[in-house]
Formats: sequence, C-alpha cells, structure tokens
Amino acid sequence: MTIDIKQLRDDHIAKLQEGFAKALDEFSPDRALYDLTARLSDARQQAVWNLLGLTDKWGKWEASGGYGTPTPIQKWMSAEIADKLHAFMNELIADELDGIKESMRKQIKAIVTKKIKEQAQWDLERKVEATVDEISNKVVEEVRKEITKELGL
Repeated sequence: MTIDIKQLRDDHIAKLQEGFAKALDEFSPDRALYDLTARLSDARQQAVWNLLGLTDKWGKWEASGGYGTPTPIQKWMSAEIADKLHAFMNELIADELDGIKESMRKQIKAIVTKKIKEQAQWDLERKVEATVDEISNKVVEEVRKEITKELGL
C-alpha cells in the first residue's frame, strides 16, 4: 500500500477551494460591516476605519488613499456599499450630534437663566436705589422747609 502524495495534496487543495468558494458565497459585505462595527467601541472603531483608509472629513466619511494609492477598502468597495456605509456613519454622527445639541441646549438655558436673574437683580437694585433717593430727597426737602420756617427765613 503506497500513499500517493500528489493525490493527497490535490484532495486537500480541492477541499480548501470548496471551503473558500462556500465562504465567498456566504460572505455578505453588509453583514460583515455590521458585525464588525457592532463589536467595536468608538475608539477601536475609529482605529479600524483609519486602518481601512476611511477618514471623517467635516462630518462626512470618505475613503482616502494616500499619494494616489488606493486603500484596501477602496479596492473592495462598490458604489452600493459606499452609499450604505455613508448612511450608517451619518446615523452614528447624527446620534452624537443630537446628544451634543441637547447638552448645549441645557447649558445655554442655564446661562440665559443665570443672566436674566443677574439682570433682574441689577435692575431691582437700581429701582430700589432710585426709590430710596426719591424718598430721601423728599425727607431732606421737608426737613429743610421746617428748619427754614423755624428760623423765619
């Protein structure tokens, strides 16, 4: 009984090719992208995007090759995948922006409320001072009239 090494090698190669063909048929770029992003934290996700050659340009994710050399993702992406990726990243950014906007609304409301209170306090103090001045002037005038009358002037 002899072992045919070439036959074993060919059988293994055939099995590998079948396995790769099956995996390629079952591969879904959308699903792979979803699975990848679902498992990553924001920092790791950013690092992966950068490794794949994606950058955030003014709130819009773009594939950026350096020196005219396409990145791995540029070689792989089709127009449909790029559109879905842009929509996905825009949703992530929109969620973050909503949180930032809400936080800013609260901060602005607190600042405006504080300024209104300060202005109202300042206005109230000025009105009290004006009223005190008016009352004081009336008292001084009455005392002056009484003294003038007592002195017969």
